[in-house]
Amino acid sequence: MTAVGGTSLTAASTSRDWTDTVWSGAGSGCSTYDTKPSRQKDSGCANRTVADVSAVADPNTGVAVYDSYRSATGWMVFRGTSASSPLIAATYALGGTPSAGSYRAGAGPFSPPLMVLEPPGVAQAADFLARVSFDELWHVAGATLVGGGPDEAQARREFLDRHRDLQGLYGRAAAAGHGVVKAVWA
Repeated sequence: MTAVGGTSLTAASTSRDWTDTVWSGAGSGCSTYDTKPSRQKDSGCANRTVADVSAVADPNTGVAVYDSYRSATGWMVFRGTSASSPLIAATYALGGTPSAGSYRAGAGPFSPPLMVLEPPGVAQAADFLARVSFDELWHVAGATLVGGGPDEAQARREFLDRHRDLQGLYGRAAAAGHGVVKAVWA
């Protein structure tokens, strides 16, 4: 999977017309638990840098989107990583699946192996996430993920937040009959 951070856009006097900087609300940082994968070359974190890539997310500079799908059509502004994550997923999807042999295991964020869940798979994932409690999942995998150290309570809270995010994402996608595109690294 790819962790997506956020940037702020400001008008610039360059030919590009926009400058992006790190958005302070993106919540990125250094992982307490995960070792740095070889694809991350920054020197700011000894462990995994939480955001692999970033896109516009600042609520003050959100993304304007014209919605023609719902009954109340029109322009809307999307903000936060709820805006940047779909932008990155769409970029990956538009890039297509790399041809056989054109990428290696552990490929970087610009050539990830893609996994597409068609609507039936999304519905199955949504059903699983709705039926199985977080406590059950944590009982099975929690100790393996964090090793039962002193930061286990914090790790549990963070995983619970991600679990709720996934429940919402898959629940909404399943209800709308949508598929999901994920970038997956080994």
